[in-house]
Amino acid sequence: MVVFDLLIPQAIQGIVNDGILAGDIDNVVRGAMWMAVFSVSSALFATANAWFAARVGEAVGHRLRIGVYEQITKLSWGNVDRLETSDLLVRLTADVNQVRVVVTNSVTTLLRAPLMIVGAFVILAYIEWRLALVMVAFLPIVVSVLAFYQWKGAPLYRAVLARFDGLNQVLQENMAGVRVVKAFVREDYENARFDRHNRDLQRVATAAQSSAALLNPALLLVVNIGLAAALWVGGGLTIDGTIEIGSVFVLLNYLVAVMIPLVLLSVLLPQVASADSSVARILEVIDEVPEVQDQPGAPSLTDAIGGPVRGRVVFEGVSFAYRQADGSPNPNAVLHDIDLVAEPGQVLAILGATGSGKSSLVNLLNRSYDITAGRITIDGVDIRTVARASLLAAVTPVLQQPSLFSGTVEGNIRFGATPGPGGTPVDIVEAARAAEASFVEDRADGYNGEVKRRGANFSGGQRQRLAIARALVRRPPILVLDDTTSALDVATEGRVQDAIRHLMSDSTVFLVAQRISAVLTADVIVVLEDGRIVAKGSHRELLSSSEHYRAIYESQLGAVPSDV
Repeated sequence: MVVFDLLIPQAIQGIVNDGILAGDIDNVVRGAMWMAVFSVSSALFATANAWFAARVGEAVGHRLRIGVYEQITKLSWGNVDRLETSDLLVRLTADVNQVRVVVTNSVTTLLRAPLMIVGAFVILAYIEWRLALVMVAFLPIVVSVLAFYQWKGAPLYRAVLARFDGLNQVLQENMAGVRVVKAFVREDYENARFDRHNRDLQRVATAAQSSAALLNPALLLVVNIGLAAALWVGGGLTIDGTIEIGSVFVLLNYLVAVMIPLVLLSVLLPQVASADSSVARILEVIDEVPEVQDQPGAPSLTDAIGGPVRGRVVFEGVSFAYRQADGSPNPNAVLHDIDLVAEPGQVLAILGATGSGKSSLVNLLNRSYDITAGRITIDGVDIRTVARASLLAAVTPVLQQPSLFSGTVEGNIRFGATPGPGGTPVDIVEAARAAEASFVEDRADGYNGEVKRRGANFSGGQRQRLAIARALVRRPPILVLDDTTSALDVATEGRVQDAIRHLMSDSTVFLVAQRISAVLTADVIVVLEDGRIVAKGSHRELLSSSEHYRAIYESQLGAVPSDV
């Protein structure tokens, strides 16, 4: 495209010098025809260029989205805690799209401008070196204008993206908690909060756009001054008889031809400044090192054990602290010197007040987080020495907040069957009934019924039971129930626990609860307070030996029976 664009002024030079000035109409026609050929050829190559640019831009966007998404799936819970979900969504969508647009435009503009400049300079130097000097004097000024804008504009666009993150976070919180906002009549407060973030974004974005608005006029000013200089020098050389008038037309045409990609560059540079910030934010995610990683050559859990997982879990002097925003361990640990043994087939309940460290304790079992001190073993093998994928296949959690995916009921339950032996229609029905999710069978579509996004068409208790069924269908050797029956009534909770005990009789079950009614039948009850074990034993043992446990019992269920 650049080659044919550079040939067009040559055709004009021939038309003026050899045709118009010489009074030769044949040269005028011939030059006009060549000019048409060059123009059509340039247009064809420009079309091909735009087609390839679109392919390259979309390919870059695709690869970036895949790369960022796969990296997010590899990150540990601690990494995701610090990066925040709303922030990750912006980087995966808006930031990647900004880079895609700039790559597409850059293929057609960033390369075109320097090629035009070099080609025009070489041809002008061949025609008359003093004409080339006009371009040499003109270009540093243009480059300085562009460089100055890039230096001043990039920080402004980084600030815009930071404000956009804040706005998106407020929006996500309000969309997720819209019922809470309405229930407490806080619409005006939330509207004002959103307006503050929106005005902050508007202020910074206006500053960025204002700087971009000055770039194009400044560049056009420099270009017009360059044209005036070209007419001055070229006109003087023509009057002196040094060059023909056609050469001045060539100079003017080359200056205009160079000006076009530079003007396009002035439009692109604000996008480049924004994309530069987007790339930095994307690289923050891609370069994030997962907190929890496998050791080189780590074997699977079954290989390390030398057979199937039985489920004997031992905590030996385990302490744990979450990481701070900079990634360093928080000096205030949430778990202290935990010593605990869970035997295969045993139900071990963890009881304690909110913030006592119950969820933190069970989240260490599958290395959602890594311990700070001590060690955890499964069947005698330190969990940090085996491949985490095999550990996740052995330890299946049901989290506090059940997450369902859009699709069908069967698809959501079957989601837990891989890896694992379950997944047949019989397994799915058995798991659903054990989780007291047989309400599905009373619905018109049964297990083929629709599940809307995040399970919005099910109640909280129904979502919990479906989440439990999803875990049970896998039949894991170690099952973690993290306060997963909190939305159920006591009678349903009891039936669910009895069914789980029957279905998972060979599995080790960790049961996290705040309600004492949920742990009465557990083989071992561990009472946590401020991250420490303050009591341990069966229900009857703790009633007779632990004042702390008795206090919890009396606060929730009333006086202790006299026969205990």
